[in-house]
Amino acid sequence: METNIIAGTKVYLDPEYVKTGRLKEESDIYSLGVVLFEIMCGKLAYHKTFNEGGLVAIARKCFEDGTLKQIIDPRMSKDDENIFMLNGGLNQDSLDTFSKIAYKCLEETQVKRPKIDAVIRELEKAYSFQVSNYFLRIALHKIYFFYLYF
Repeated sequence: METNIIAGTKVYLDPEYVKTGRLKEESDIYSLGVVLFEIMCGKLAYHKTFNEGGLVAIARKCFEDGTLKQIIDPRMSKDDENIFMLNGGLNQDSLDTFSKIAYKCLEETQVKRPKIDAVIRELEKAYSFQVSNYFLRIALHKIYFFYLYF
């Protein structure tokens, strides 16, 4: 679909859509990438702590520099049962997989962005790493408990 009237919240808008007026499925993929980074950071993309480039510019830079942990919501690494994390912390393989697909979603051009099925596959993989880590911790805890008491 093509339009001369660009609509949407600036930080979520596909840069190619803004330039050309061409709205495609890949435009939604870009917005999803923004949301994925919001989840990792625990802040909205237009939060006042982000500069004019917003979360996208910071997330891209941190991903490219290998410094993503600087912007990750600190609650994700705490060992706290009241937080939604399955194991009280973030599995590194899960984080790597999640952040890599989020980064790919933010490609400047629509043609370079992944299709939704690839995004779903990678998010499922990230989830499986997290869940596997959870079950491994339970298994190790049970072994330790058995060792102590039997």
